[in-house]
Amino acid sequence: MNVRVAENAGFCFGVDRAVKLAEQTLAEEGVCWSLGELTHNRDVVARLAEKGMRTARSADQVPDGATVLIRAMGCPVRR
Repeated sequence: MNVRVAENAGFCFGVDRAVKLAEQTLAEEGVCWSLGELTHNRDVVARLAEKGMRTARSADQVPDGATVLIRAMGCPVRR
């Protein structure tokens, strides 16, 4: 099999922005939370977890006063 990678291969704008924001926040604060996994890329999620990113399934799991990032795909709003 011959696999070719495009010269500009990478994340879409939203994922790229979310990952950069997470890295910046982790560098500044040491820990931050994401409502759901920040991206569908398990390697990136694991790398960010090693730096202090925590993942919550719901807002109830996030400690009061914590910094929360909304994942690249957004999150559902319950009314």
